[in-house]
Amino acid sequence: MTNSDPSIVSSTITYIAGFILIAMVMNIVVLALMMFAGVGAESIGSVGWLAPVLAAMFAGQRYFKLAGTRPSNGHAWRASLVFLIVTVVMMVVLVVVIASFAGEQLSIPPLSDLINGPDAGVFFAIFGSVSVFLWLALRFSFSTGARQGSKQAERLSAKAKA
Repeated sequence: MTNSDPSIVSSTITYIAGFILIAMVMNIVVLALMMFAGVGAESIGSVGWLAPVLAAMFAGQRYFKLAGTRPSNGHAWRASLVFLIVTVVMMVVLVVVIASFAGEQLSIPPLSDLINGPDAGVFFAIFGSVSVFLWLALRFSFSTGARQGSKQAERLSAKAKA
């Protein structure tokens, strides 16, 4: 990594900004579909993975734009791990904030009940599986975004020469 290459912190800030923006737009679209098209919330629940994946692609494109090269494999893995941690933290904070405003309508059991409960193994297995899947998706999305940035730069260069 040269001195001109963006740091993981820079990529993470881009990821967070993209994640928040994409999540807001997605929620507006989902709300509009629910209100005006009669689509149920259960039908739209499977698109939640789009915000982090698209944000990672956006961060990869920005990486290429700043560095002029694709990130190394090690950098892509480290960046995607940081993206995963940030995503989990943002989701936990969001759930806690929503639960605190919802009051009795949405109560969260204490974490100790979940960890020490009879279904703790199931919870950790699902959480671990989803985390590994998301980490892989973020890693490849980050690299794909950089590859797209590279192809876009090649097309612009070819147009400039013509």
